[in-house]
Amino acid sequence: MISGETTITLALLLTVVSAVISILNFIDNRKKHLRNETHDDTAAFTTLVVKLETMQDSIRDLKSDMQNSMSDLKKDLISVKNDLNDFRERIKGVETKVQMLSQRCDQLEIKRVYEKEK
Repeated sequence: MISGETTITLALLLTVVSAVISILNFIDNRKKHLRNETHDDTAAFTTLVVKLETMQDSIRDLKSDMQNSMSDLKKDLISVKNDLNDFRERIKGVETKVQMLSQRCDQLEIKRVYEKEK
């Protein structure tokens, strides 16, 4: 038979072994949890980086499009200025011709009135 002292020693030994196993299990679970957290953090960071890169590319494309649009607008503005200068010159020419026609009409009217009086 097992004596009382042996039973106490055996119970104490089983308690110590159980405690050691529990501590080892806790440490192992903690490492797994930290690994999972690190993995989740890494995945979230990677997703964030990808989204930022996508935003950066979109901004770069928008900037390029805006520069192209500005260049096109400048070209259009220059074209409109040139057209306005051309129209200004044509209007000056028309004004000169209208003035000359007006003078000729006045001269013809004077001549007609003069000839009527004769």
